[in-house]
Amino acid sequence: MKLKDFRETLPLVFTFSAVLVVGILFFSFIRVDAAWLSPTTETTEDEAPEPTLEQLPVHPETFIMANNDITVEEHFQNDVIVAGQNITINGIVDGDVIAIGATITINAIVHGNVRAAGGNITITNNVDRNVTLFAGTVLITPAALIGKDLFVSGGEVIFAGAVNGSLRGEIGNFTLNGYVGQDVDVQVEATDWRHQFNFWLIGVKIIGWLGLLLVGVVLVKLFARRTAAIVQQMLAQPWRSLVWGMAYVLVVPLGLLVLLLTLIGLPLSLIGVVLFGITLYVAKIYVGTAVGQLLLMNKKNLLWPMLLGVTLYYAATQLFSVLPSPFVVIGSIIQLGLILWAVGSAVVVYQHHGRSR
Repeated sequence: MKLKDFRETLPLVFTFSAVLVVGILFFSFIRVDAAWLSPTTETTEDEAPEPTLEQLPVHPETFIMANNDITVEEHFQNDVIVAGQNITINGIVDGDVIAIGATITINAIVHGNVRAAGGNITITNNVDRNVTLFAGTVLITPAALIGKDLFVSGGEVIFAGAVNGSLRGEIGNFTLNGYVGQDVDVQVEATDWRHQFNFWLIGVKIIGWLGLLLVGVVLVKLFARRTAAIVQQMLAQPWRSLVWGMAYVLVVPLGLLVLLLTLIGLPLSLIGVVLFGITLYVAKIYVGTAVGQLLLMNKKNLLWPMLLGVTLYYAATQLFSVLPSPFVVIGSIIQLGLILWAVGSAVVVYQHHGRSR
């Protein structure tokens, strides 16, 4: 890429970022003002009552979800497997609960086991079988009843509930205000388990980074020409690519929803959802490669620009995720804009390739 093209592209990138930031500030003000003007909500006799446990929607299959904030309230007839920043599980779980996150709250009645690792874990209801927890802070409330054994590794543990079996663990600061039916075997050590958990989270992030790099290597080696064409389109016509990306993200989910509603198109709709997710994932690699091209000015070999750009992109997204909430919102919108930029470029390239055949 020539230096002239680089200079022409930079103002577009900075302009796009500035528009995003101004938009966030504006809509944040409007939202706060609307909240101030809205009347206070009061409970009236016409309002629908909260659903009872018997009225909860039933989820017969294993529930698996990974997201930043997860709150579920259903009757799960199988296992619940979740990973995220803030996790709240309500309702009934007939199977096991497996959760990984920064803050985990289990208010559900669990008929199976609970296995969780996080920064802060709270259990407020009954668990019929065993509970295994690894966390910085653990709270078992007085309303919680554990049918079998409890094992805890944590920096600070407050146990105020009841466990019919034994209570074992390695704990830094332990408070026992509940009932234990069998043995208590707790090693109290002055160890901050939150640091160990942070190292574990760092390991997960590193695996995610290496996985992204691995997919990037496959793209630039097996699909070198197509990847180069998409990156070139991103740098040559960023605004056109952005518009096509917005159209793709708006139209494709709508089309998949229509297929889903026809029932006949259900299999095709499910396949489309998987391909849509793969497209958004691969778009991150295209973004990183384009950034690497801008920095290294290397047209011949995409491998090194991809490695550098994807690493910088991944590091930036992880940095924004731990900043205060206003920066998290701004970072998420910028990340969305970059992904739309890459997706739109891919759409343009594939359109051109289809016409030329």
